[in-house]
Amino acid sequence: MFSAGVRVLAMAVVAATVIAITAPVALGNVQGTPGTTAPACVDRQIEEATGIDPDFGNLVTLGAVWLTNNCADEINVKILTLGLGAIDSGCMHLGIGERRKWNYANRRYRKTVFC
Repeated sequence: MFSAGVRVLAMAVVAATVIAITAPVALGNVQGTPGTTAPACVDRQIEEATGIDPDFGNLVTLGAVWLTNNCADEINVKILTLGLGAIDSGCMHLGIGERRKWNYANRRYRKTVFC
């Protein structure tokens, strides 16, 4: 049996993706209608790796999204994912300049929206 930490290290990584989206600071009010796409001043860094679970032999996708609020105001956002039984993040409050990480498994990043 592998411990959880060893299992992740033992996974044969088939593919890895890192996407960084950055933008300059936005001016003015950045509050939006819940469900609409968050503005570009919310930086998103998406990290995804797909591999084989050594205990069960199934394909596993592990991911993390880093959000940084470079907007001129505080913001409330959530992360939407794709996949069977996809579960989205809860609503996250980000102060000006605040950075937050959200982890997920067996799903894919879709987008970041106001909440």
